[in-house]
Order: sequence, then structure tokens, then C-alpha cells
Amino acid sequence: MPTLRQRISFLARADRNYLWWLLLRKLGKRHVVQQRAGGRLRVPLEAPGGVQLAYMSGRIDYAFLRKLLPACPGSFVDVGANVGLTLCWLKLVDAARPWIGFEPSPTACACIREVIRLNDFRNTRLIEAGLSDRAGRFTLHAASGTDSSATMLEVARTAEQDHAREVEVLDGATLADGELRERAGVVKIDVEGMELEVVRGLRAVLNRDRPPLLLEILPVPDDGTERAHKLRARQGELLAELRALDYRLAQSLGGVVRDVQSPSNEAGAPYDYLAIPSERHAEVHAALA
Repeated sequence: MPTLRQRISFLARADRNYLWWLLLRKLGKRHVVQQRAGGRLRVPLEAPGGVQLAYMSGRIDYAFLRKLLPACPGSFVDVGANVGLTLCWLKLVDAARPWIGFEPSPTACACIREVIRLNDFRNTRLIEAGLSDRAGRFTLHAASGTDSSATMLEVARTAEQDHAREVEVLDGATLADGELRERAGVVKIDVEGMELEVVRGLRAVLNRDRPPLLLEILPVPDDGTERAHKLRARQGELLAELRALDYRLAQSLGGVVRDVQSPSNEAGAPYDYLAIPSERHAEVHAALA
């Protein structure tokens, strides 16, 4: 759990809206109803991570999904679901779309389950585990139970992520004939540096269904450290893996998607990317225009 000093530091940086939701929870408000994109969303303030959902600060938003989803029939596979923010946006856009979420944090999973219950979301399957190219027990480093930057990659962890717990991780290669046997329409990967292992684990699904990938690839400024060297090397391996799968990389910025050769590593650079199967490149770009 965060220390008192970390909590005070966080609150000092939080904006007015976030503090408002915190106050409501402190006053005993169990859940709130929000009007979002023409729909109603019930948010469990009492659940850990509920305030994050109320704040709705996610970058995958209604307008982007509204354009992309019609061109991509099939399940939405959410790898790194955290507290369910993308699930909420998805169901506001397409309530009937099947959602399969992977999340290793028990605390975050508790929030997702409550979101599903409060909103009566159908066609949802939460898998309380991480996803990689090998199965086992891994250490998840986080600043809290609902830390959206929690990582299983030792070199990517920050000094504030001093809370460690063992979590289950599944081998994606074993899921193509099981949990992921139905067609995958879109795959979102937000795993704080473990994108390479997830893509490798999903090779069979990606080759079979050819879904676009929504990827978060964090910038790694070249500061001369061993950490930066290792993380940049992993970026190179990820790009090689995507090329081997015949995917092309694009950057999503402010609703505009443009092709790029590699991720931007400048400090503060945007980090939302879309990997598109080469044979679907024109189709996906047209849908997002």
C-alpha cells in the first residue's frame, strides 16, 4: 500500500475533479451514475479504483472506438484491463460486443467485477491473470493495488512501485483453442513494458484473426543508462515481432492516426499506437478517417 507521504504527494498533484470524487467516497457515497456518450454508467466509488473510473481519464475514448469497432467484428480482448476503464468505454459504444479481459491484480479485478455487476454488462469474461508467452507465477510491482502503471518487468519498475505480490500469468499460446477460440476483433495491450511477451504469446490468435492492436509503448529517452539501453532493445524486439507478423505501426494522437516506422522516444512523447495487419491497412485507416 502507498505510504502516508506518497498519498499526500498524490493528493497535492490531483486536480479538483479527482478530489471531488474522493470526497464523495469519504462521505459514504457507494456509487455514482454518470452520463457518458449518450449512455448511463454506474461507477462503484466504494471499490478500490472506483474513483479512477469516475474521473474517466482514459485515452481510449468513445469517438475512437465508435469508428474502429464496426470495421473489426469479434471479441474485444483487453490485456491489462486494470480497473475496467476500457470495458466501460467499449460497452458505451457497443453493449453487445464480447469483452475478454486479462488482469493479474486481485484488487483491480474486484473493481471490474463490481462494475460489471452494477451495469449488468453482458458478454464479459474476466480472467484474473496476466498474459505472456509462458505461464507461471510472476512478481507484479505496483504503488497500489490499482496502480495503472503496475509492471511485471523488473527493469521498468519505478522507485514508487515498492509493493510486490505474486500473480498468475497464462501462456497465450495455450488460449487459442480455449478462452480465445472465438474470433478476436480488436486486441488492446497495456502492460507497462511487457508488450513483447504478450504479442509473442498471442501469435496464433494474431495470425488466425488478424485484429488491429491498440498498444501503449512508453517513450524511453536515451539517458545513457543501462535501463534505457535494455528498454530500447526490447522496443526493437517488439518491432521485429510485429514485422514478422506482417503488422504496420501507426501512432494515434488526438483522433488522428498516422503511420510511423518506430515509437517516439522523446521525453513526454505520446505513447498510444495502433498496429495494423498489412492487408487491412487501407481498410482500418479509412474507418478511422
